[in-house]
Amino acid sequence: MNATGLAKHFNEDSDCGDSSHHVVNLIRFFIAVFAGFSFIPDAFSLPEDSIAKVIAFSGYLIFSLAILIASKRHFYYTNSRYVIWADIAWHGALIALTGPLSSILLPLFLFSILVFSMQFGAKEGIQSTAASTILYVTLVMSQDFPDGQEEWAQLVLRTMFLLSLGLMITNWGGSQALLRRRLTLLREVSLVSNPRFGIDHTVASVMEKIRAFFDAEKCILVYRNGDNSTYFMRQTSATAVREAIYARPLSADLALLLLPSNINRRVGLYKSFSLARLSKRPYCCLYDLAIKEWNVCNPENSAHIANILNATSFISAPLQLRKNSGRIYILSNRKSFTTNDAIFLSQITEQAFSVISSVDLVDQLASEAAEQERRRIIGDLHDTTIQSYIGLRLGLEALRTKVEPHNSLAPVIDQLIKMSNDVIDELRSYVSNLKEKEEKAETTFVASIRRQVAKFHEFYGINIDVLCEDEIHINDRLAAEALQIVKEGLSNIRKHTLAQNGTIKVICSENSLSLKIQNEEAERNNADFTPRSISERAQALGGRAWVEQEMGSLTTVVIEIPI
Repeated sequence: MNATGLAKHFNEDSDCGDSSHHVVNLIRFFIAVFAGFSFIPDAFSLPEDSIAKVIAFSGYLIFSLAILIASKRHFYYTNSRYVIWADIAWHGALIALTGPLSSILLPLFLFSILVFSMQFGAKEGIQSTAASTILYVTLVMSQDFPDGQEEWAQLVLRTMFLLSLGLMITNWGGSQALLRRRLTLLREVSLVSNPRFGIDHTVASVMEKIRAFFDAEKCILVYRNGDNSTYFMRQTSATAVREAIYARPLSADLALLLLPSNINRRVGLYKSFSLARLSKRPYCCLYDLAIKEWNVCNPENSAHIANILNATSFISAPLQLRKNSGRIYILSNRKSFTTNDAIFLSQITEQAFSVISSVDLVDQLASEAAEQERRRIIGDLHDTTIQSYIGLRLGLEALRTKVEPHNSLAPVIDQLIKMSNDVIDELRSYVSNLKEKEEKAETTFVASIRRQVAKFHEFYGINIDVLCEDEIHINDRLAAEALQIVKEGLSNIRKHTLAQNGTIKVICSENSLSLKIQNEEAERNNADFTPRSISERAQALGGRAWVEQEMGSLTTVVIEIPI
């Protein structure tokens, strides 16, 4: 492969998602090939130690080729840390066989350090640098122990070369890896949720992504409602991700402590100790966003906040969400944050909550449009549908009076009268719910499914079991859409199957709501069935629906909706 072909190969791969990993594996293979040239002169004579060299270099060449082929076929393990640690072990073996004190293969360690720091960050780069340096010194001491000043100088020089250059590569590669992670986070927080679900899920998702990026224990959002000057708090943690969906009222005293008026436009950093300053005293500083300058401040108030929030270190930044102003806190007991972390928190907060403000505006517009549509539907239902059913009921009641009690049509007419009364009551209840200004609580979602299943059994005699969690915490709009999907699923069981038994499973995970509508058929229906209306509703919500056929004449319609 000539230089032009190699460049073309690199450029073609750069369009792929895993192109960088494949290029690394390709470079590893070339390193193994070129490193083999170092023992070619000895390979022809084949002295006793040359056989070990041939075996070692052949093994590394086969290892590199296997990793290259596996990466081309998209095997996930080719990008793992274990492969790079294996590189360091191979490099150590090759250096040991070529005389560690004077080996020309010492720079092989730098390849592993570079890959580690570029792919996984500075922490892993430092670990690989330390491991490579210790391994090299150990190999020299065990084989070519220096017995003269010249040998000691050569060992110190080569060790300092490996250590200093390794740390420089780690610093550069780690900064590149951190930059990629920051760009990825910026892109992710800019992706808004479906506006029909409201902003609660969007805020919770952004908070969790920020918390995970900083590897912190908690992320807390404190804000003041601009309409009535009340205070609220949202919180997410590694063990309670969905907790941030719900805003909890906050006392004024605690809110004023967490939202000090004198630092509205400042970013805060606090840590209980500072290794960089060689001090065990608390350290606190504020960054003025207006003049772009850091100032050390009295840590007393920040220490009090850290004590209340149960953290040894935190960073905070102001935010604005339309009429609401607040502050976000990132808390940790395992690590100390830096000034760069605090500034980036301010930047990511400004980016994310400007998007959330737009989502909130769209949500408000959608709510106003829904309110107008609700009023129109109320009038239409009352003037047309309900009146038509009332007329039908009156006609059935008049017909019933003309039928003798012993007539076989009497029970049928009574059943029709009962069904018409139930439909009228349901429509009136629906109109009454539409007139209510406040939306239903989210906990009624499960109860609504059970009521619908009970009516379905009463009308058609089909037994449906409802399996779900005790509490499904989803937005009311999503609950309404999901309930309509369940109704359509029940209707499909009645119309398209011979089933007398079925199951509805509701699973609400961290990122999605899953509905599984299952039925047991008396006779197997071999024709493929696609629930078109359910699929269209799921797609409108950003999800998908599919049908699973199982042994024993079981058919399951699975609906998955992201939240």
